[in-house]
Amino acid sequence: MQRIRKNKIKLMAIFIILVFSSTAFSAGLPTGRLIPDGKVSLYKGNQKIGEYRSEAPLPDDTLLSVQGQCGVKLNNVYLVATDKSLFSIRTEPYSRILILERGTAYFALASNALTFQTPGQVINTNKIILNASSDHGLLKGYISVKTVPQKSACLKAEPCH
Repeated sequence: MQRIRKNKIKLMAIFIILVFSSTAFSAGLPTGRLIPDGKVSLYKGNQKIGEYRSEAPLPDDTLLSVQGQCGVKLNNVYLVATDKSLFSIRTEPYSRILILERGTAYFALASNALTFQTPGQVINTNKIILNASSDHGLLKGYISVKTVPQKSACLKAEPCH
C-alpha cells in the first residue's frame, strides 16, 4: 500500500515538473546566459531589482551594471562587457539590440543579427557579409562608449576566417 502511495507521489512530482518546464518554454524565456566574473547589478529604470554573482539566465531589456567582467552567450553572439560597463540586450522578432550606455563590450558574431545602440548612434550589422569558410567565420570586434568629456561611440570590427 505504501509502495503504491510512493509511486503516486513520484508520478505527481514528475507531472508537476513537466507542466512547469513546458510553461516556461512556451513563455518564450530568453535563451541567453549571463556569466559574471565579479558582480552584475540589474536595474529597471533607476531601481535596483537584483544582483548576479554566478551564471544565470540573461534578463531581456534590463540594464546591467558590471563590476568586474561579464560574459553573455546568445545564439550566434558572444559578448564580454568590461568593468564599469552599463548595458542591456533587447530581443526583437528577427534580431537583438545591444544597448551600451557606458563602457566597452567585446563581441564575436556568427550571424549578422545584432544592432549596436549607443547614446550617440545606432550601428546595424545586417549589411555586413561574412565570407564563407570551413571554420564558421566570425565577426570579432568591440564597441566602446566613453562619457567623458563628451559622449562618443567607437565600433571596431573585422571579419575573421
